[in-house]
Amino acid sequence: MLKSIAMGEAVGHPAKKPPRALQYWLVPVAGEGAKSPRRVTKDLVLRHHVFAMRNVVHSRTKVESGDRICFYVAGCVGVIADARVASEPHPEDNPRITYAGMFPMVINLDEVRSHTPPIVVDFGLRERLDEFAGRSANPPWSWFVRTMHTVSQHDFNLLIGAPEA
Repeated sequence: MLKSIAMGEAVGHPAKKPPRALQYWLVPVAGEGAKSPRRVTKDLVLRHHVFAMRNVVHSRTKVESGDRICFYVAGCVGVIADARVASEPHPEDNPRITYAGMFPMVINLDEVRSHTPPIVVDFGLRERLDEFAGRSANPPWSWFVRTMHTVSQHDFNLLIGAPEA
């Protein structure tokens, strides 16, 4: 209900959305044509500080500025980079993205770090992850890296090689 300004009271405004907790994302990186997932990550994430995603992924995720994100490359490579999300996902026809029509939603990144060597998601790491509590860390475990999803802060820190508290 609006209140009168003449009476010295503030005009009512729709309630602001309460801030949500920081989220942590694990993202499997796809290749682009002849570019391997590793090359895509190096070119887009590490060099240009952007990442592109499909509309279907964007519609299922709620990535927001400030979230943390790490990039997984399959084939026994592992997590090769992490960053802070610096923008909301937005449509962008970015010439750096080979198949921009397939990956039209772009997020800008900052605080980008490379992991050399990559953080390998092996049995020893998987059995320490919250995501595997009550599950076997033995194969098959591709469900964990098949699509972009949130992970706990604990798991994110393990995936980027941060020391355990």
